[in-house]
Amino acid sequence: MFTRFALALCVALTSFAARAADPTADELVENGKRHTDSKRYEAAIKSFTAALKLEPKNAEALIRRGDAHQISGDVFAALRDFNEATVVAPKDARSFLGRGQLRHQLGTNDKGEADLSEAIRLDPENATAFVSRGVVRFALGKSEAARADLTEAIKLNPASATAYHNRGLVWAASGDFKKALADLTDALRIDPTRAVSYYARGSLQLPDIDKLLEDYTNAIRFDPENAGYLVTRSSVYRLFKGDLDAALKDATAAIKAAPQFVGAHLARLMPIVGRSGGGRERGE
Repeated sequence: MFTRFALALCVALTSFAARAADPTADELVENGKRHTDSKRYEAAIKSFTAALKLEPKNAEALIRRGDAHQISGDVFAALRDFNEATVVAPKDARSFLGRGQLRHQLGTNDKGEADLSEAIRLDPENATAFVSRGVVRFALGKSEAARADLTEAIKLNPASATAYHNRGLVWAASGDFKKALADLTDALRIDPTRAVSYYARGSLQLPDIDKLLEDYTNAIRFDPENAGYLVTRSSVYRLFKGDLDAALKDATAAIKAAPQFVGAHLARLMPIVGRSGGGRERGE
């Protein structure tokens, strides 16, 4: 009798211990955050999904999983999560921010603008929301409104290289190259490794070809696999410097980085044609 009782007690205690060891939804969300911080997005998604099995309306898990899906490139899975999050937590700006950014990515900028405006209404000091809405408004052709959003983002977060970069693009599109150059330079002051800002600034350095090449070279330094950057520098070497060897080298590197990029193959062909033309490529 005693033996039976002891055995039953042991089984019960073991079962209780197993249940006690199961992570809660909040613990799973925290695990997912740690995975995200370590850029282990697949593991993060699994943790957030496990949390949602326990608590299907856990807004934190939905928003965080949406972010992880977006970073991983699964745009439609991210959109589903943000859609659900806006219903579960309609006062959380992050779900509208994430969905607005996704809608811009998908090309539905009018809906993206509405979402980002809602995010700003809910969290009027969210610099990222102002940057994102500025980008969307620029895509919609609303340059003045875009510039106002990006300026507000800079006021809220003066260390936002992204805000300076995008405002620089807006200035450039408006024909104010001096202000564009200043903003892109500020973006690089904040983040000296920002390849896209070097590339954007490079095109504004004309007619100073040496400064243009310096910026393009820095862009390639920090993003060496970018075939577009390599092709552009190849063209500069060929057209402005007459350096067909350097042009050919860049075009070859571009083909290696993106074998299906037709522009890279054309860029490689041009120096070869220039050589066979006996110097005509340089206008001789």
